[in-house]
Amino acid sequence: MLELINRYEHGFVSVPVILACREKGLFKLIKQKKRTHQQIANTLGANTGHLQVSLRRMQFLGWLSKNEVDEYSLTDNSQACWSIPEEILELYNLPIESYLLGQEKSAVMKSWIELYKQQWHINDRTIVDLLYGVLIIPIMLALHKHNLLELDEKRPLLFGVIPNIREELSRFFIAKEWADKISINVEKYSKKTNYKNYICLNDIGKYLVARTQIEYLINLIALKTFFYSENIQLNNEEI
Repeated sequence: MLELINRYEHGFVSVPVILACREKGLFKLIKQKKRTHQQIANTLGANTGHLQVSLRRMQFLGWLSKNEVDEYSLTDNSQACWSIPEEILELYNLPIESYLLGQEKSAVMKSWIELYKQQWHINDRTIVDLLYGVLIIPIMLALHKHNLLELDEKRPLLFGVIPNIREELSRFFIAKEWADKISINVEKYSKKTNYKNYICLNDIGKYLVARTQIEYLINLIALKTFFYSENIQLNNEEI
């Protein structure tokens, strides 16, 4: 499970970098012939430090290999880079918090959740997990921020979310096998109220929530720092 969470985090950070590399011709350039980090930087006009970070990420994904003289070449797995949809970048600008608090129309996320369920019509498991991270991490961070993942004697899980969005998120959690639907009695002000059609986290869901609460919130600044300061610079233009 920890490995899966790490893949989600890796996807959240890596997807915009991969798309920037693809747009600026990195993969096509290396496909022509093996090149060193400096040769790539010179040809593309890239910032060498930022480029190095990106090349390491491509190696981690198994898309690039490096020989004994530090020349990079594409692997067969690198073809997967072309299956990432450009529109996934829209998720980084969606008002996730406003959506969860009912300040945005539920349609703002519905199409993305549907694509999620259909695995973006992609067969490559690695790419699917990367894209999952772009959607899952912002949702989990927003839920944590507003204490919407707590389950105690005063309120059930997702209690503060408006009904239609709560139902949408509940289906999302159930589809991921993180939760089960239940009907519970919650005691408040010495009275018991029955809440139907809510969800209860199972062991996997509890583990995920615990890890995201500890790790994602602590590392959020680091993730944003990477996203905004470690992007590739090409032709003196930061992307």
